[in-house]
Amino acid sequence: LPRNSKVILATGHLKDSVEEFVGKKWYRKNIVLSQEEKKLGTGGALLKASRLVETDNFIAINGDTIQELEIENFINNSGLLKRDVINIGCTTSDLNDSGKLLVGPKDFIISFSEKKLPHIKIKKGFKICTSLGMYRCKTEYFRSLPVEPKSLEDDILPFLVKNKSARASVFK
Repeated sequence: LPRNSKVILATGHLKDSVEEFVGKKWYRKNIVLSQEEKKLGTGGALLKASRLVETDNFIAINGDTIQELEIENFINNSGLLKRDVINIGCTTSDLNDSGKLLVGPKDFIISFSEKKLPHIKIKKGFKICTSLGMYRCKTEYFRSLPVEPKSLEDDILPFLVKNKSARASVFK
């Protein structure tokens, strides 16, 4: 991570154990906890954590996904264009059991499905990718929504895909 980065950990289950662990580390001054009192889901956790962000956009990483891509590579090779609200890191090299994206021309996300391949004929210029569980998010958008239980995959992404506000960064 870039020097002096702030890390926000969205915690729910076992939040007290995470707080105790982080509290003993020398780098604890760079970590802020966004603790859920009730289950919010991934979308709701992002909405809550976005209130603690001090920049125009932020990087979110799923804690339960093993990453082969270095965070620095994602930071340097993903971005948000004017209308973009989210940029999802994905790969064409491993179609494992993570979320699937159908990525069209100009890297717009055409559809997203949790763990299932889309059932459509792939046209030239389109790619099927697997999510890496890394997201660049526009802070203003996530702050504009109320903090409440939401699924990123079922509640937030379909709206952003429909409105052409979701783009992918495809890594090999």
